Amino acid sequence: MATEILLVAGEASADLHAAGLVEHLRTRAGDLHFFGVGGPRLRELGMETVARAESLNVVGGADWKDKWREVLRAFRDVKKSATERKVAVAILMDLPDFNLK
Repeated sequence: MATEILLVAGEASADLHAAGLVEHLRTRAGDLHFFGVGGPRLRELGMETVARAESLNVVGGADWKDKWREVLRAFRDVKKSATERKVAVAILMDLPDFNLK
């Protein structure tokens, strides 16, 4: 059974850095299953995205007004997934307003 790792990388730069980390960990630790928030690079590596990073990019009040429901749904989905699994590690790379809750 794979080790479950929650990973949140919500920005493009975090997606890139997290992808390098995932590649490295897989070569060292073997059977790992990553899930959480990720962008296109993490999806290419087979990460199970509970929420797509692109949907969480909020800049300013106008964006927040348009996206708050989507962000809240993503938070609930990630929290539910993390609660239901036996998560070994959580790697929270960015999105402090999302992660610190």
